[in-house]
Amino acid sequence: MRRLTPALLLSLAVPVLAEGPGERLVFGLLAYIVYGFVVLCLLGWSFLVTVLVRPRVELTARVLQKRPLASFFMGLLSLGWLFLALVIGDKSGGLGVILVVATFSILILCALVGLPAILVGLGRRASALWERKMSLPLEIVLGGGILFAAGGFPWLGQIMLLGLLIWSSGGAVLGFFAGDGKRSAETVVED
Repeated sequence: MRRLTPALLLSLAVPVLAEGPGERLVFGLLAYIVYGFVVLCLLGWSFLVTVLVRPRVELTARVLQKRPLASFFMGLLSLGWLFLALVIGDKSGGLGVILVVATFSILILCALVGLPAILVGLGRRASALWERKMSLPLEIVLGGGILFAAGGFPWLGQIMLLGLLIWSSGGAVLGFFAGDGKRSAETVVED
C-alpha cells in the first residue's frame, strides 16, 4: 500500500495522467514539472527570507492569521496601485518609470516577506492534524508541499499561487503598519 500511495496521489494531482498517453500527457507532465520548479524556487526564497528577517515573517504570519480578509484586500489595493503607477508611468516619462520600478520592487519584497508567513501558516494548520508541533523549517516545507500538491490541478494551482502572492503582499503591508516594527517583531518572537 505504501508503494501505491505516491503513484495514486500523483495521478489524483495531475488529472491529465488518467487520460492515457499522448500530447496532453506530455504537456501535463511538463506543466507540473515547471510548476514544481516554481514552488521549489519560492520555497528556497522563503527559507532565505525567514533566515534574514524571521521576526518580520513571524509578525506577518500573525497579521495574516488575525486579519485574513483585510490582508487580501490590502494586496488587491497594492496591485491596483501598481496598475495606477503603470498608467502614470506611461503618461509622464522618466519620473513615471522610476515610480513603476519602485512600486513593482516594493510589491515583490512584500510578497517575499509574506509568502514564508503563508507557508508557515499552512504548515502549522497541517501539523495540527497530526497533533504535534513542528519546527519552523518543517512547517515551511510542509506548506510548500501542500502548495506543490495543489498545483497539480490544471489552472487551480496557478490561480491559488497568484491569490497567495496577493494575500501575502497585503499581509506584509499590514504587518509593516502593525506597529513600530522592531518592538512589535520582538513581542511576536517572545510569544
